[in-house]
Amino acid sequence: MDRVWRAPLGQIAAELGMTANGLAKLCDRLAIPRPARTYWHLPHADRAALRPELPPAPSDAEETIQLRIPRQSRRTRTRLNPDERREQLLDAASVIATAEGVQDISLNRVARAVGISEAQAHNCFGRRIDLLAALARRELAAIEQTRRDVISRGDDPLTSVVLSTIFYLEESERRGSLLQALLRVPEIKQILRAEREELRRQARAPVLASMQARYGMSAAEAEGANAILSAIVRRGGSLLANGRIDHDVATRLCLSIVLAGMRSNAGVAAMSSPNAAPGPRSPPPSAGR
Repeated sequence: MDRVWRAPLGQIAAELGMTANGLAKLCDRLAIPRPARTYWHLPHADRAALRPELPPAPSDAEETIQLRIPRQSRRTRTRLNPDERREQLLDAASVIATAEGVQDISLNRVARAVGISEAQAHNCFGRRIDLLAALARRELAAIEQTRRDVISRGDDPLTSVVLSTIFYLEESERRGSLLQALLRVPEIKQILRAEREELRRQARAPVLASMQARYGMSAAEAEGANAILSAIVRRGGSLLANGRIDHDVATRLCLSIVLAGMRSNAGVAAMSSPNAAPGPRSPPPSAGR
């Protein structure tokens, strides 16, 4: 626990010869708390108060896990296959971006961080912008996969809207600062524009179809209602990512507004059709990214 609260996860993982994702899974398996990305943007004086106590180990965690600093040899480093090397470089870029800012990322810098030459890094990413775009894609893909997993756990529309809103705000707090920094780079926004629009379309389509069927809305009305509620959740996520609002406050405000909007939609439908089911019954708004 001391290690993961001493420096960003990617930096500690590199010291141990692991990927950041691998170290995160190990921490979760052993119930070791780990800081959110925004933790490293706080002043040192404020960090100590946020560090929790180490909880008891899980009852089924009986094995001994030894972590050691790997020997630094060229032969060991060159055993990584291309996909593993790309992930290693992305982990290093993530650490630099989180600690110092996107502007300090270069292929030479990440190559030195993982102990390879800049020429070897160019074998994985032709240009700096390709590295940054790949890092943004990885963050977006992780958020989208988690979103789908969360939505699938909702047994009814109300549960789905609560779970999806909470998920989006948690992911915004955990990943949002890095993703926002990347998407502020004009070239990255241009490269990813079509891909992000397709993700938004896929997320919106079932929501809009359900709103039209359940509430008798036109396509334009459903699009407008969903856009308003989604914008509120996105704004809450943006404030969380920038550390400008408390997580509990953001969750309470966003959920209350979204649920009120759903009740309003149901009320309008009930007035126009006596057979319409009352209460919040639409799927969650597609907050998007």
